[in-house]
Amino acid sequence: GDRKRGEEAFAHRCAECHGKEGEGRAAPALHNQEFLSAASNGYLMATMTLGREGTAMPSWGYERKDGPALSQQEREDIVAHIRSWQRIRIK
Repeated sequence: GDRKRGEEAFAHRCAECHGKEGEGRAAPALHNQEFLSAASNGYLMATMTLGREGTAMPSWGYERKDGPALSQQEREDIVAHIRSWQRIRIK
């Protein structure tokens, strides 16, 4: 994904709940080194694509009553943006 495009998409689609810098507002913080070290890119993609049942996290992979889906590319771009916050690298 493209981090810069992901930054724009995150600001438009995710920041309201996750915070502008991923600090968490109405949803969990994503700009968290422990979380980023534990969460794979696949996990981030699956969460965006499917949503989180029992939470306010919608499915961004499928058309919804309240808005359009994000394309695969848009979701990959958002993952790249979220991953850019990671400072701890695990081998």
